[in-house]
Amino acid sequence: MPLSTFGFNAFQQTGDKSQLTVVTKHCHSYVKHVLFASWETTIVLDDQDQVIVWGFQPSWFYKVEEQSKNKQIHAIFGDPNKLLGIVDSKGFVSTVTEQETRANVCLADTVVYCSHLDSMFVLFDGAVQQYIGDTVRTVMRNVYQICGSNTHVLFSTANGVYGLGSNRTSQLGVDFDNHQEVTDPVLIDLFCGLGKITDMACGRFHSAVVVEGDVYTFGWHKDGRLGRDDMDLIGLAMFQIDGESIEVNAVQVVCGSLHTLVLDDAGQMDMVSWAAQVK
Repeated sequence: MPLSTFGFNAFQQTGDKSQLTVVTKHCHSYVKHVLFASWETTIVLDDQDQVIVWGFQPSWFYKVEEQSKNKQIHAIFGDPNKLLGIVDSKGFVSTVTEQETRANVCLADTVVYCSHLDSMFVLFDGAVQQYIGDTVRTVMRNVYQICGSNTHVLFSTANGVYGLGSNRTSQLGVDFDNHQEVTDPVLIDLFCGLGKITDMACGRFHSAVVVEGDVYTFGWHKDGRLGRDDMDLIGLAMFQIDGESIEVNAVQVVCGSLHTLVLDDAGQMDMVSWAAQVK
């Protein structure tokens, strides 16, 4: 199946080589998998299993392609301005920066990079370790899932959800006045005993947690990204069609910078954007 790209293209990050800032639909027939996407850079795997970069590419990006050779690449993560990480099919993580390349740094089930903390968080065998340069510390144990943005990270455990990092817009689900910056995981009380947590996601300024089909959001309310019009710290996202409220049994959630997408159990994609719905 071809990959379709469209939208903001100032860096040619859609793979369209035109000089247009915004492009309409462009199809790529040779793309096998999207490995990484940010607002200025896209990295894909072609049908020959070669890594291809579209858009913004610092001078050190050639190292990413070098580290990807002769490997089956599972994912790429990070920040194109600071660090990119490569996860191969065996779970080995390699990192590339302007200053250095580190091959097979660790094994990971899941890994996220938080540029605000200049840290890589690695979940492997239930334990989360934080890598800051050559320094490694164990942050939490008995963790089921982690997710993160460039400002904060969330951890799901049997006890509930914990957050770490910037809380300047209450994206950690705790009161902004008391916790603007969190260096050790803080528990989000609301999720204790609430039900089974099945998915989580972090945007730059907000977060979402799926509990038994319900989507709870918290963080910056601006632009309707929380999917609700109340000002509660944490609340349920609401869904509507033609102005009518509908029930959604969510199975997966993804947060962008200004929006939230929810996949329900019927295979439908629902966009959380309360501001757009009420205008």
